[in-house]
Amino acid sequence: MARLLSAILALAFAASLGSVASAKQCRDAKTGKFVKCPTPKATPMGSMKMSSPKHCKDPKTGKFVKCSK
Repeated sequence: MARLLSAILALAFAASLGSVASAKQCRDAKTGKFVKCPTPKATPMGSMKMSSPKHCKDPKTGKFVKCSK
C-alpha cells in the first residue's frame, strides 16, 4: 500500500513540474530576474489591409477565372 501511495505521489509531483516548466517566462535584460511577460500590442483598425480573394469564380459558369483588380 505504501509503494502504491508513493508511486501516485511521484506521478502527481512529476505532472505538476511539467505544467510549471511549460509556462512562458520572461527575463529582464538588465537585472536577469524573471518578470511578467509584456502583452502583445493590438494593431489599429486603419492599418489592416483588406486582401482580395485568391480565387474568383465566374457567376455564370461557376468556374474559376483570373481575378480582375
